[in-house]
Amino acid sequence: MSVALLALGALAPGALVASAPAPTPDPTEGLREGLEVIDIGPGVAGFFATAAVVLVSILVIVNMVGRLRRLEHRRLADERAEDERRRLAGEPPRAPGEPAPPRPRDGRHGPGSGSGAGSGPPDGQSR
Repeated sequence: MSVALLALGALAPGALVASAPAPTPDPTEGLREGLEVIDIGPGVAGFFATAAVVLVSILVIVNMVGRLRRLEHRRLADERAEDERRRLAGEPPRAPGEPAPPRPRDGRHGPGSGSGAGSGPPDGQSR
């Protein structure tokens, strides 16, 4: 709003209301006969589609939080196991902030597990 309109509104409050233009285009213009503006909307199908998207999003977020929690617990368990291994071997403890060594690949996690290269029996043996 410009300064002139603000000054006009301060001097004559009714002047701004009287000079307000009507909305164009008229929202009811062009509707079929018997159809009201209130009848136009997504309806029940739109409600269920939105509810389905929200439900799937919640399930995905809960799943992700669980996976992140398991990952953190696994990391802490690896660090405790490494600290215990060092203690039993007589090695000095890890420095604070030093990460534990990576987990050994046992064929259950990571690349190479499942179908694909390297998932078959050792060389010279058949299935």
